[in-house]
Order: sequence, then C-alpha cells, then structure tokens
Amino acid sequence: MDSARKAALNTGVLFLVATITAVAAAALEPALTGTDSLTGVANHPNQMPVDALLYLIAAGASLGIAVSLYPVLKKWNAGLGGCPASC
Repeated sequence: MDSARKAALNTGVLFLVATITAVAAAALEPALTGTDSLTGVANHPNQMPVDALLYLIAAGASLGIAVSLYPVLKKWNAGLGGCPASC
C-alpha cells in the first residue's frame, strides 16, 4: 500500500469518526440546552461528561484529518502557491 492510499484510508476513517461522534454528541445535547438548561443538567448528571468527551473526540478526529491530508495536499499544491524565487 503506497503512502497516498494510506493517507486516504486514514483520512476516510477519521472523517467517519468525526461525523459519528459529532452526531452522537448532538443527539445528547438537546436535554442540556434551552431555558431550563440547569434543570436538564441536574436531571442528567452523566450526560454532560459523555457529551463533552464525544465533542473532544470529534475535535481530535478533525485535527487528525488535517494532519493526515497535509502530505498529500503539499504535493498537489507545490506548483500552485508559495513565494516566487524573487521573495
């Protein structure tokens, strides 16, 4: 398996992880928002840490997407951008 294919596979897995965890966190969130949000938090004490953990996992996966795509995008963008030789 070459490096571009490995990067694409890693990126795809990270996209799935980020999407699934963000959707799961959003599904837990409605009980924690609204005008009586403190009552919702008091009634569901274990829901807030789980929701925060899911959002942290989604954020980490999103960061991983950028890191895993960087080598591939660097090759494609080498001729398009950057400072000209006279800089």
